Amino acid sequence: MISEDIWQYQKAPEGWPTAAMATCHYTILMEAGQQAPSSINGVCESVDPDGDASVWLAAIDTSTGMGTGTLTSGTGKYRNTNPKPSFQTTYQIDATHSIYDFKW
Repeated sequence: MISEDIWQYQKAPEGWPTAAMATCHYTILMEAGQQAPSSINGVCESVDPDGDASVWLAAIDTSTGMGTGTLTSGTGKYRNTNPKPSFQTTYQIDATHSIYDFKW
């Protein structure tokens, strides 16, 4: 699944924007005969309003819907940083668009 999302940053690191757009490529695993996913993982890329880019790995806990992110690489303000935020969907716009709140 590919989604185009809005990320809202709560108490983001100094110099970061309060929000950014991201494109995420999710792999959702389903066990045979089950209705709910057993695993949701993603790779997301984002370019913020300043033009700085970042690439993230995401893992979503299927029992709670809470996710954790790891910044793998970035340019500008994202270079050489190691944030590990948690995130949660706050609004599902449609099947491929959501708003997420990130917390540090």
